Amino acid sequence: MRALRRALSATVALLVLSRAAPNAGFIQSDPDFGSQTPFLTTSPHDGKRILIVGAGTAGIAALKALMVDLPEETRQGWEVVVAEQRSRAGGVWLADNVTHPEPPELPDTPLYPQLVTNTPHPTMTIPHFPFRPETPLFPEHSLVQQYHDDILAHFNLAHNVRFNTEVLETRWQGDRWLVSTKDRKSGVTELAEFDHLIVANGCFHYPREPVFEGRAEWEAASENRTIIHSVYFRDPSVFAGKNVLVVGSSASGQDVAKHGSKFANSTTIAFKNVPYLDADAPPDIPGVSTKPRLSHFTKDAVVFDDGSQLSEIDAVVLATGYDLKVPFLTRGGLLPEQRPPDSNSLSTNMRYIRPLWRHIFALDPELPPTALSFVGLPIFVANALDSSAQGLLIGHALANPGILPTRAEMLNELHAREDAERAAGLDPEYIGHRILALPGEDPLAGMQYTESLVRYLQEHGLSGVGTIPPLGKNFTDPWRIQCNRDTFLLRRTWKRVEALGPEAAEEWVSGVKSEQDWVKMMDRLAEWGRQQEDEDELSFPLLDGEY
Repeated sequence: MRALRRALSATVALLVLSRAAPNAGFIQSDPDFGSQTPFLTTSPHDGKRILIVGAGTAGIAALKALMVDLPEETRQGWEVVVAEQRSRAGGVWLADNVTHPEPPELPDTPLYPQLVTNTPHPTMTIPHFPFRPETPLFPEHSLVQQYHDDILAHFNLAHNVRFNTEVLETRWQGDRWLVSTKDRKSGVTELAEFDHLIVANGCFHYPREPVFEGRAEWEAASENRTIIHSVYFRDPSVFAGKNVLVVGSSASGQDVAKHGSKFANSTTIAFKNVPYLDADAPPDIPGVSTKPRLSHFTKDAVVFDDGSQLSEIDAVVLATGYDLKVPFLTRGGLLPEQRPPDSNSLSTNMRYIRPLWRHIFALDPELPPTALSFVGLPIFVANALDSSAQGLLIGHALANPGILPTRAEMLNELHAREDAERAAGLDPEYIGHRILALPGEDPLAGMQYTESLVRYLQEHGLSGVGTIPPLGKNFTDPWRIQCNRDTFLLRRTWKRVEALGPEAAEEWVSGVKSEQDWVKMMDRLAEWGRQQEDEDELSFPLLDGEY
């Protein structure tokens, strides 16, 4: 430890290493929240110290679950710190104000100026805390970011968040975490110790670029040809007069194609069939052609799996997803970025972090089961609601680790689920943290997963404790389930409303404030949408991943 301290002190302006007060005397101010108190007390402390990394949706939901939803006696003596490397909360919803980001520099977010949500905002909320009154049903990104600020302000949680703080390395030493952080404004580096680490740093930062044969030759053949990942997409007007190929039909790929087609000479989207999506329903975007999976490049053309070619493409956008990395864990020796054979040590293959129990608790044999947990990994869930449920399970497990199964039982459950996925024709290493319905399971698999986390607490003596519903009552309100079923209808109908002009949209949300107000408004909107579609038999184009 002394050698480590000497090495760091030679290269940093400030080193703080203290069990009693890792951040003693540090007071942070933020113009939006006023003065903030020190993150860790300066007095001797025997309670738990918990670090959450990331103040996006997952981190904020987990913070609220730990500090508000848990009974005060359960969390007595806890100090919970959120380290957020950016200047405000919101994660990917916080714009970076970089007009034209370029590789190799990675932008802080893949957000682009035209981004609006593709789900109704009431489904994007933590339980019983709606967006601001009269927010458009499918809001622009700045209003989603504001919602994160509103959670911190309403529940008095801003003092728990340390902004502009990048986590450099987390290393498990004996019975606690040694955490190295850097202030992104001052460059000051600090060391601190924590008992528990909760990773909530998001999954949309490190672009995944598949290797395509012939790419370099194709690019070199003309100085006008470009290939970028969608993380760098900001301004669709750069495609003016060009022939554009978007590779990937996820929500971001479809958005790039939709916005780019307004300027491009031609726009094509290439998609691949995957076992968890409907292969018979390729994306259908006005003015956008479709092609099967991109196979390779030649000097003169882009070649697809069916052998067809496009020779006039000028720009290629790779909407091919993101690698699942947690660099501060990897630097600390815990998360190698390749899968060791036949090992139960924690690792990532860039798609799937394992072994985790229920996508949350790390089962690495070197760690106690509650030492390291993850929030926000599951895909195809209602993110804020699911992260709230994950936060509840984590919080109660930190308070009483005895509610969890044994490590062997948790590993057996994980292996059984992975075996069931393989039996259904799915590769766990590929589908990763997607929550999918296997044969015979409820099609609303994401909601069932969320419900299972709270049900576990209900069945282990915590029914009715804090915000956990009594046994027999669901955590997920029925309106959320109905809204999930109506999402595409609501999106089509809201587009119809917007086409009538701003006053029509304002009229629909006028006076809508409470959660129940929003539920009633969406019920009315869905009913009106059904009537309109029945009357004119008009089928609106599919939008943003509707397939």
